[in-house]
Amino acid sequence: MNLKMISHGAEAKIYEDVDNSVIYKYRISKGYRIKILDEFIIKKRTKSELKIIQSLRKAGVNVPKALSFHEKVGKQFNDEVFKNKDNLLLLSNKYVLELQNSENQNSFVAKKNIPEKFNQKNTFLMEKVSGITLKQYILNHIDDEVKLEEIFTLAGRLIKKIHKNGIVHGDITSNNFIVKCDDSIIEIFAIDFGLAFTTLKSEDKAVDLYVFIKALKCDYEYEKFAKFIEWFYSAYNDKQVLNRLEKVCIRGRKREEKCIG
Repeated sequence: MNLKMISHGAEAKIYEDVDNSVIYKYRISKGYRIKILDEFIIKKRTKSELKIIQSLRKAGVNVPKALSFHEKVGKQFNDEVFKNKDNLLLLSNKYVLELQNSENQNSFVAKKNIPEKFNQKNTFLMEKVSGITLKQYILNHIDDEVKLEEIFTLAGRLIKKIHKNGIVHGDITSNNFIVKCDDSIIEIFAIDFGLAFTTLKSEDKAVDLYVFIKALKCDYEYEKFAKFIEWFYSAYNDKQVLNRLEKVCIRGRKREEKCIG
């Protein structure tokens, strides 16, 4: 096992087992919450995200494959994180300061900072989807309309399929898609279902799309943004949700005007 931390967000830490192409998602405990409530929330959210990924995968949606978790793996993971100095350096600035002032670096950190307990209640495993983020793919092909139309068409179909299965992603951004290129075949996968939930409401699906639109609008000039959205809408092609999206956009603009005014 060769672990490397690849992301540290507000809700979770993501590790990659480089040797086995496995991703570990660990939900972070919140010190401000009552312990029993904290454990309940983490367990519920971990279980919910895992269940959503499994159900989408079963329905043939391009999401990472969830892998079985064993307590033995959890123990090995705990030990490995605190053996690797590079992992410790990535955890936080606090660790960096402690490492700089320590002769025996690893033992110093391990004693001052209790290792996190990785188990089935707070951690789940997924296969690594090899590729680049949609954001990076767009950057690589920013002047190639053929490739961009193809990828936004695939993204629109993917999100439609997720919504048709009664799931709202909750955080659709270009960083939460992975583009996988094999020879001449291009596939796109959705990742990070930490904010996902089950719903059949068009309103919820429209808000999901609105989050994506807002993110794209912030990142690209209007001419390119307009084309991206046109290709995406054409592939998504659910009139009920897109009609509801128009109303969501109007509400969003009114809120922005109030903030500015």
